[in-house]
Amino acid sequence: MTTSKALLLLAGLLVACAGKSASGSVQGAADGGTSDAGDFACGNTTCQDSEICYYPPYGCLGFAAGDGGTCPSGTEYSETSRTCVESAPTPSCVPADSLNGESVTCTPNRDNANCSMVTPPIPSECSHVCRGICV
Repeated sequence: MTTSKALLLLAGLLVACAGKSASGSVQGAADGGTSDAGDFACGNTTCQDSEICYYPPYGCLGFAAGDGGTCPSGTEYSETSRTCVESAPTPSCVPADSLNGESVTCTPNRDNANCSMVTPPIPSECSHVCRGICV
């Protein structure tokens, strides 16, 4: 699956209405794979093991497609919600303590791990690739 298709799928799966939270895994541009040094990929950069690859909340609201079924600039069509949703922003490497107690959703490291709505420090069963939660 291409990165753009994976991000589109991710955005579609994580659509939420105002007042509700979105949960699910963050995958696609950042795979969270670690190197021998413990560093890991985060978009076009590399995070240190002590950091989180953070995606701000996105894809929370859907917008109707315009004439001809095209989505406005900065959005992508979601097959799941059948609306245009925000495109995934570029992630950044941030220290976990910079989230100030904000809960995030992270990609699980193993099957059946609950990595939705975790608050740093990130549990060992979750990767350090996380996104903000829509509220």
